[in-house]
Amino acid sequence: MLGPKTIAVANYPAATKPLLGFEQQLYVSTQAFTDLGLLLITAPNSGTFTASVAAAAQLAATPQQLLCICETTDVLGDSALVVQAIGTDVNGNPLSGVATFTPPGYAQDKSYDITQHRAAEFLPYQGGVLVDGTAFKTITSLVPMGATASYTNAKFRVVGMPPVSAFVKIGTKISLEIDPKISEPVAIQDGADRGAYIKPGEIPVGSMTISTKDPSSADGLRRYSGHTLTGLVQEVKQDFLPTQSIFIGGLYIAAKPKGSEGQEAVTLECSAMYQRIGSVLAQ
Repeated sequence: MLGPKTIAVANYPAATKPLLGFEQQLYVSTQAFTDLGLLLITAPNSGTFTASVAAAAQLAATPQQLLCICETTDVLGDSALVVQAIGTDVNGNPLSGVATFTPPGYAQDKSYDITQHRAAEFLPYQGGVLVDGTAFKTITSLVPMGATASYTNAKFRVVGMPPVSAFVKIGTKISLEIDPKISEPVAIQDGADRGAYIKPGEIPVGSMTISTKDPSSADGLRRYSGHTLTGLVQEVKQDFLPTQSIFIGGLYIAAKPKGSEGQEAVTLECSAMYQRIGSVLAQ
């Protein structure tokens, strides 16, 4: 399973407490993510999947678990959206996956609006049985189900991700800032009113700023500086409750050591950019 498990009702109070800095940790993997293509919902329960031929070949060579990521602003759904993926596993056996977009049980807002870059995991099934952790080798079709007219023209990206076991924790974190690639607002002038209309504008470049203490040249961010990576930010509240997993594809990090004459630890100040981001919430 890529994302966090469903939260028990008894843990709802812990899930809704504000997040502390040390409860959010960065992990990286040298395994690449796979950008498989874009699903456009064209009508209720109907859509068109534009697949990448190169990415399909990449998935066939390295099967992966899949995520479905909302790429559109203002997706104001009025029911739960379910996207089904049909394909095969590493042995060529039929495999289906179901990604469901629904508000978490502990959320105050129970509407079905979907935030840009919100993600849902394709839970894999064979013969109607959940086969947790099974990877897709091929995708033959994508079918939106429960997609009412409110989802028309919404776009969803399908990506493959390395297993969670392939990620390594970046320790001694000092700070972590993520630009989540949300469309920035644009003001449109009408006469003297410079902000007569406000609408979503361009999506900025995905970027991160990371600062850590430098453990050694063989580990930490110095080890991964100059590599294209897949990132994972895990949120674990009160040291026992995973509430969110943020997957970051095509992450490139450049680390610069920074030290002083005193006894303070040498730090690594890192700038990073990435291609794709998807946030999986615990349900």
